[in-house]
Amino acid sequence: MTRLPLSFGRLCALPLALFAAFANAATPTHCRGDEDTYFSCKLANSQKVASVCGGADARLKDGAWLQYRFGVPGRVEFAYPAAQEGSLQRFEVHVFSKYDYQSVLFINEKVLYEIEISEKLQGKALVYPAVINVEVQKKRTQLRCEKPVPEAMWNDMVNLSQQTHQTTGEGKDGFLWQYYNVIAKRP
Repeated sequence: MTRLPLSFGRLCALPLALFAAFANAATPTHCRGDEDTYFSCKLANSQKVASVCGGADARLKDGAWLQYRFGVPGRVEFAYPAAQEGSLQRFEVHVFSKYDYQSVLFINEKVLYEIEISEKLQGKALVYPAVINVEVQKKRTQLRCEKPVPEAMWNDMVNLSQQTHQTTGEGKDGFLWQYYNVIAKRP
């Protein structure tokens, strides 16, 4: 029996260790394998994950749907909206190319949620840091993502923006206007 040098055994173990490291580095998500992940991140200093999942369902009138999910991996604590039908119109996605910034808005009862994704140059590479702002009665809490989100999520949101709620020229039907001028003023 030929005995292999110890260094060869370590060399063979290296690809397995690298595979495990990359598998753990994947972006955590609440989206299932048959759904599209438009946004997902693990929050800094927390075990919680925030995701925007979607897909197409032939049973729905328009087919496409979106849902925001929040909680620890494997246990969704909050999902919005509950129904898939008409869900695209419950989100408002804005892309501000001039400022390298995107905003995904939705309102659940008296709470405004805003997912902000920005495009920043870090060294020679573009990165996409993200935060989730949760505002209740004009009091804002900011939840930071632990790591920048993948570039694909930036691109997916750009493509999704035209399918979500579109404001008219006056802007009074925009989610921000509605929240600050109507919802947040209610007792």
